[in-house]
Amino acid sequence: MLIGIDLGTTNSAVAIWRDGEATLVPNALGELLTSSAVSIEKSGQAWIGRSALDRLANQPQDTASSFKRLMGTPAPRGWAGRTTGRRTCPRWYSARW
Repeated sequence: MLIGIDLGTTNSAVAIWRDGEATLVPNALGELLTSSAVSIEKSGQAWIGRSALDRLANQPQDTASSFKRLMGTPAPRGWAGRTTGRRTCPRWYSARW
């Protein structure tokens, strides 16, 4: 069995290759795609995917989305202190959660 991970800029997905066939693996909500979004409270509580997007309207200061397209580039202005109160970068959000 092989496992493939697609860390897309908008959504991420995981699939397994077994018996000559690829099968997508659902996330904890039963969805095959997980939104590329992270929301982090000051306490450290983190939400990913749809749960993070749901928080975007009310807690934009705690939520990051559309950050994967910036991976491999220097962290843009405005990312310092974003969601965590400390300097972060697009790679940090992807690797941490």
